[in-house]
Amino acid sequence: MASKNLKAIAVKGTGEITVNEPDKFKEVAKNAISYVRKSKANHTKYGTAQYTAIMNELGCYPTRNFQTGVFDGIDTITAEYMRENFFVKNQACFRCPVACSQLCEVKEGNFKGAKSDPEYETIGALGAVCGVSDFAAIIKVNEICDELGIDTMSVGVIIGFAMELFERGYITKKDTGGLELKFGNGVAMVNMIEKIAKREDIGDLLAEDNGLTSLPISS
Repeated sequence: MASKNLKAIAVKGTGEITVNEPDKFKEVAKNAISYVRKSKANHTKYGTAQYTAIMNELGCYPTRNFQTGVFDGIDTITAEYMRENFFVKNQACFRCPVACSQLCEVKEGNFKGAKSDPEYETIGALGAVCGVSDFAAIIKVNEICDELGIDTMSVGVIIGFAMELFERGYITKKDTGGLELKFGNGVAMVNMIEKIAKREDIGDLLAEDNGLTSLPISS
């Protein structure tokens, strides 16, 4: 197809596409589903979050704006901790038998009532990259991002960058609208998400695609 510069073939019809030997197909599918559910990976129970502790143990878990690869607050953002303290139910993509998505709910504290389904990369970006070990804050930010259509991974990295600038003195509370934007401050992370969405204070710059390189800082 490539040699003929043909990228796709579109077919329109009214009939059904049948499977050859459907009984054998069903048996193979059944065995495959059973194997996946019994595997050590256990995606149904822990989802993609199970890789959080593994990557941290390997020393390649981006932490505090990629300054290190090991997060000392890992114990409260692992899949096991999530499952034990926040898990509500499994969710699945359409027709998927694995249902690896973990719907979580904050049951107490500042973010009580927040619901979302954090995945591995979301937990990494909003957790270790920002130095945040408060899983409730991660759930809350994930919820806000879902509601506003913001990519959790991108915004987590952006906020982590801003946190390092704040700690190094390149930006101050005057820029952040009074927020103590330090690593580990989950409340400030939640508030900064809202500032980015509303384009308030430094959030106006961080909302831009090139926000990381256009901040007015000096050495």
